[in-house]
Amino acid sequence: MRGTLGEKIGEGNFADVHAWARGQVVKLFKVGFSQQLSSHEARMTRAAFAAGAPAPEVLGEVTVDGRFGIVLSRLDGPTLLQLTRDGTMSFSRAG
Repeated sequence: MRGTLGEKIGEGNFADVHAWARGQVVKLFKVGFSQQLSSHEARMTRAAFAAGAPAPEVLGEVTVDGRFGIVLSRLDGPTLLQLTRDGTMSFSRAG
């Protein structure tokens, strides 16, 4: 999967999200996070997208500086956290 690690655009407890290629991001899991759980997340995201859920398309898997990453289509807009905080979306709907 060809891309270049770009600007960090998000950070969570287990992974960072960086710009990757045009219209793409890479979710890089932190060192020490289980490869098995990372791969499971990629499979579940693929299944959600295939089922028509509001999920990004998984475009591939990569390793960058020893960290496993999932290359995803980039979805621009507010985060689920922002939508639930401002009341636009309920927590049950976000889940």
